[in-house]
Amino acid sequence: MEYKPATNSRCSKRSRARIVETEAAHSKHKHKHQHQHQPLQVVWLQGQQRQAGAKSTMLIGCALPFEGNQRVVGEAVFQAARMAVMDKAPALLPGVNVNLTCINSKCIDIPTYNAVYDLAERGAVAVIGEVCSGASVAAAGVSNAKKLPIISPSSTTPSLSQPDFFFRVIPSDTYQGSAVADLVSNRGLKNIGLVYEDTAYGYGLGFSFIAAFTSLGGNVPVVVMFKRGQGNVADAIRQLRAGQGSSQYPLDGAFIATGNVTFVADLLVAAQAANLELPLFGGDSSSSPELMKLIAGRPSVIGNFTVVAPSMYMQAKPEIQAGMLTPCTPGDSAFLRRFSDFVKQSNADPLAAESVFAARGYDAMTALLQAYAAAQAPKNGPAIVAALQRQNFTGVSGAIAFDRNGDLVATDRTYVFGQLTPKGAVEVEDFIDISNDGGQVAARATASAGV
Repeated sequence: MEYKPATNSRCSKRSRARIVETEAAHSKHKHKHQHQHQPLQVVWLQGQQRQAGAKSTMLIGCALPFEGNQRVVGEAVFQAARMAVMDKAPALLPGVNVNLTCINSKCIDIPTYNAVYDLAERGAVAVIGEVCSGASVAAAGVSNAKKLPIISPSSTTPSLSQPDFFFRVIPSDTYQGSAVADLVSNRGLKNIGLVYEDTAYGYGLGFSFIAAFTSLGGNVPVVVMFKRGQGNVADAIRQLRAGQGSSQYPLDGAFIATGNVTFVADLLVAAQAANLELPLFGGDSSSSPELMKLIAGRPSVIGNFTVVAPSMYMQAKPEIQAGMLTPCTPGDSAFLRRFSDFVKQSNADPLAAESVFAARGYDAMTALLQAYAAAQAPKNGPAIVAALQRQNFTGVSGAIAFDRNGDLVATDRTYVFGQLTPKGAVEVEDFIDISNDGGQVAARATASAGV
């Protein structure tokens, strides 16, 4: 894996392009749920874009967080999915009205299980979601039992790599951990501390990083684990400082693997207060615009914090490929302009327009609509899965094709790295080539386990 530092790195200016959105009905209501929880429902119906003379209505569900640490990601994916329906459905599904119904699954396993179960019972043909890995593990259990296809825009735990009804438009953390390892190694760092949350995402990403980094000759002498929602920032800082003073393997950096953006923000602030001078790195969850909002007004080491994020399609901008100009947010530049206006017209949270996962949400819905249109009768779950396996197109986030496990096929343009701008976008420095690394890491992990 190689990367070349970009020159003259800065955020590109995104000109505003007006688009006309037809009327859409928005409503929020409480649904009398038969299960353990009663998640808030956010419903969007395709309004005036209903097909003239339509003979059927198709229900697509989505299970996304509209509260908590990942609420901005949930809002971004929801709005991007809406936009994809408006863009794609009339041509792909003539004569079919599309009803997109979203349930607030909170990035938590039980609410997500209930949400997907509820959507299956309502007759949804497929579901977009969840964004958190642990929640998607719960969702996958329902989707497999109900034979309901589900596509996640951002869940990355390796445990979801199975030949079943779960797909994702992002590679597993087998690749992301390898990407972070190569990035750190190329910067000449040898001894890295790992701070991870004991969740499907944190564990999968953290230990994929360890496998890749140690194979490159690096060491991970300090490992700080915390249970979900129980992170102790002071303890993490104490252990990292102690690692710095080690005579055998003195730390020269640290990697934070957690989906808890509040913990990351508090750690960056505490590191400043403790004068912890270490390069810090974060995974894709830390690329959330919510992080900058949480840090706002507080001294922090955000300038020493580098994130890895899903990349964008750049073929149309050779000046970016040459390293002369970098965009603020991963995603096709034309899509970014349209989506920014779409978010504004929808009166959605402006931070949603800065999310690196908006483009992934758009491509997840595009893949689903195309697969449904191509699926053979009776267009049930197995038929849609078969059609998803045949998808191969260039989306706004990059190349979209799935392997036999429903994972996005990784390329040398899958990940970028950079720092967060004051608005919470990612100022990209360059790509990280992980097209071959994931398979190598997986092989090493299998060999070490004696499988």
